[in-house]
Amino acid sequence: PELVFDGAGALIDTREEQRTENTDQFGLSGSFTRVADNGNVLNLTGEVNGFIRREDETSERSGSINSIDRVRDFRSGEDEFNFEVGADYQFALGPGRLKVIGYHRYEDSPTFSTSVTSFSDGSDPSGSRFTRDADEGETIARAEYSFPALGGDLLIAGEGVRNFLDINSALDVLDAGDFVPVDFDGATARVDEDRAELQATYSRPLASNLQFQLSVAGEYSRISQ
Repeated sequence: PELVFDGAGALIDTREEQRTENTDQFGLSGSFTRVADNGNVLNLTGEVNGFIRREDETSERSGSINSIDRVRDFRSGEDEFNFEVGADYQFALGPGRLKVIGYHRYEDSPTFSTSVTSFSDGSDPSGSRFTRDADEGETIARAEYSFPALGGDLLIAGEGVRNFLDINSALDVLDAGDFVPVDFDGATARVDEDRAELQATYSRPLASNLQFQLSVAGEYSRISQ
């Protein structure tokens, strides 16, 4: 039970609500590592996940300003799916070792919510339905080369990244018992980011318990909508 009061403390609505929510989550992940006789190292990782949610709420309402008893049925849900894969390979090259890395992640998250209110006097019900499908992803390519230099070790790394978010939405409202589409700004949107980074790191021991490290890096990023 819920009681709704106005700013003066007067009771304006009485509600009896029942709500149920069900969720299911599942996932599968794995990894593989191989070290060759020549010291080359291969790592593979992968993961896939799902998330399913359903919410139902029934609200019986009375005592409103217009004194018409009504019932609001609210439904919402989400069917999310996502996965990620990664790989890196390290091997000897010239005086040092080169490590190449690749990674990709993707997620699809369609959601919906529907609200319908019916009235005891038989008038037409009111309500709305909102749906949205959001896709997002990230792709990374990276290389790291390390080799002895100037009495220590020098690591040079370069990385390129692309991210995106793509959203498509729709809104319908009840009109004479039927859902009718409504145009609204911002129903569709996409954001992209391209990023690149270059970094050099030099390190060497100064004593048995003291390490010196110097890093220089530069990054470029471009975001568009």
